[in-house]
Amino acid sequence: MTSNLERGNYYRAQQKWDKAVETYTLALKEAEEQKEGVDLAILYNCLGDNLVSIDEVDQAIPCFQEALCIYRNAYGDKHPKVLKLQELLGL
Repeated sequence: MTSNLERGNYYRAQQKWDKAVETYTLALKEAEEQKEGVDLAILYNCLGDNLVSIDEVDQAIPCFQEALCIYRNAYGDKHPKVLKLQELLGL
C-alpha cells in the first residue's frame, strides 16, 4: 500500500490528477483486500482530496464519508481527523 500511496502523492504534487486518482484507487483496492484499517482512511481521504482538485466533488464526498467512519471507529469523535472531516462534510 505504501508505495502506491507515495506514488499517488507524487502525482498529486505534480498536478497529474488523473494519474493520482488511478494510483490512489489501486492502493485503496490493495488496502481493502488486506483490511488495513486506518490506512484505508488515509487513502480515502487522499482520493477525496484529489477528486476535489479535479472538480469531482460528488465522487469525493463518499470517500470523505468512508474516511470519517474509519477514523471515528479507530479514534473516537473528538480526534482532530474526525473533526476536520466533519467540518469538511458540513456535519
